[in-house]
Amino acid sequence: MAAESRLFEIIGHTDLVKKFCFYPDRDCSVLFQRFMKAAHQSSTAIELNTAGLRKECKEIYPSQHILRTAYENGVRITFGADAHKPEEVGADFDAAVRLAKAVGYRHWNRYSRRESTIVHL
Repeated sequence: MAAESRLFEIIGHTDLVKKFCFYPDRDCSVLFQRFMKAAHQSSTAIELNTAGLRKECKEIYPSQHILRTAYENGVRITFGADAHKPEEVGADFDAAVRLAKAVGYRHWNRYSRRESTIVHL
């Protein structure tokens, strides 16, 4: 619903619940497919967030599976680290770039004042 609203340029933390090592016990692909279609239609990017690498799950948000769904639906991406300390700014972006490239992305989007710029990976 957030992506359909067109109120946001970026939506992050797609599978944040894994931060607590909670993983759904059923296939949620239909939900992620619906989200990614709405994100594409509204030109909403999703954030690859490296904070999960510093949590118990040790995984970027979103997972490779969800990111592949985003790529297949033409969803834009951007990067974030949830920096709560200066040393966390840009933390592990190399891992996020590798993940993006692994599913096929060759560009990402940078945002400033609600305007998007496409950047080559």
